[in-house]
Amino acid sequence: MYGFVMRTCKDFKRYSTYVYLFNTLIRPHLEYASCIWNPFYAKYEDAIETVQHKFLRSTFYKIFKSKLPYPGLLDKFKMPTLKSRRILLGAMVLYNLCRHRFDSMELINSISYRVPRRGGRQRAANPHQLFASSSSRTNAGKRAPLHRLVATYNQLFNDADVFTLTPYCYKKNITETLNNLNM
Repeated sequence: MYGFVMRTCKDFKRYSTYVYLFNTLIRPHLEYASCIWNPFYAKYEDAIETVQHKFLRSTFYKIFKSKLPYPGLLDKFKMPTLKSRRILLGAMVLYNLCRHRFDSMELINSISYRVPRRGGRQRAANPHQLFASSSSRTNAGKRAPLHRLVATYNQLFNDADVFTLTPYCYKKNITETLNNLNM
């Protein structure tokens, strides 16, 4: 799809057109069902990120006839990394699961919540986590989609309230957290 867009649109002059084509024709292929198949190893994350990097690099060179490093390209085109988009999409899936927006009671019932102890002090190093994640003895269990979504939420987004925030506010909170982490 990348090659098709670059060959077909070689005479285009506006970079916003290229970004639109990337967002509508290429990125959906890279993100389809990403909360299920999200790569565990950095090697595979980098391979996916290379597609966006290559597209932005060639588009920038085609329009401006110069080169720019990848973080600069992301700023210029106002695009997040594909990794941060996969994390955001996973957080939204977890939000929808907690709000019972999926028609799968088995999946919804597999989420475990932690109830805080009454009267006990929280350790500063280990603040209360909303979701309980089951331990796993195998790598496959550690990389299971629901386990990964819960672990990511507990690690990064504990301040975003799944139950009281609207979808827009929740997504905005998650996006701000990802921007602050420079992901």
